[in-house]
Amino acid sequence: MNKKRIILISLFFVLSFILIKYYEFDQIFTLENIKKNDAILQKNVNENYFLSVLIFMLLHIILSTVPIPGGDTVVALSGGYLFGAILGGIYSTIAISIGSTIAFIFFRYFIRHHKNFSPKKYIKMKDKIKKKETIYFVLLRIVPVLPTSIINFLGALSPIHLTTFIFASIVGIIPISFLYSYSGTRLHEIHSVTEIFIIPIFLGLFFLILTILMPKFFAKFKK
Repeated sequence: MNKKRIILISLFFVLSFILIKYYEFDQIFTLENIKKNDAILQKNVNENYFLSVLIFMLLHIILSTVPIPGGDTVVALSGGYLFGAILGGIYSTIAISIGSTIAFIFFRYFIRHHKNFSPKKYIKMKDKIKKKETIYFVLLRIVPVLPTSIINFLGALSPIHLTTFIFASIVGIIPISFLYSYSGTRLHEIHSVTEIFIIPIFLGLFFLILTILMPKFFAKFKK
């Protein structure tokens, strides 16, 4: 792998984070800001519904590449508040899936598309995660530890196939999107994003335990 390209992408994330903090772009994506401007947002949705949906989905797509801490979570919450639990969840799922796919392809092309790339360098990594790569990326989506953009970068960095990445992303995105969307319907009752993190963390742990125990259970059942 070309180390220079890895360094460049790492610098992209670091510089993006610095610029976001310096110009306070991260302050746009806060619960307080949404609550403060809820009347204006609701008015825009009522008067320009399709444009509002388009902007909402575009923000999700952008946040799939640009690392704004908590940004994708706040946007997903606002989707539930503005469009309802069901539609907000659907819009978030579609937008994050599209954005993640675009980011994955971009990062992988940037990393691998050069004359010095050798697939042999991925053999060890591939052997380690090949059998459980789907599970790993589903868990990364469900458990809200890393921003969407970082997960997409890790996917591009790994040997996971594009179709497997898309499948794992959608499986992980669906429950978390609808959870955030539902939580967004009671936005004014939420004082901090961390209040709703406990649920996806337990979901992720449950899913992990299930995937570990189920193969053993079926193996015994066959015997």
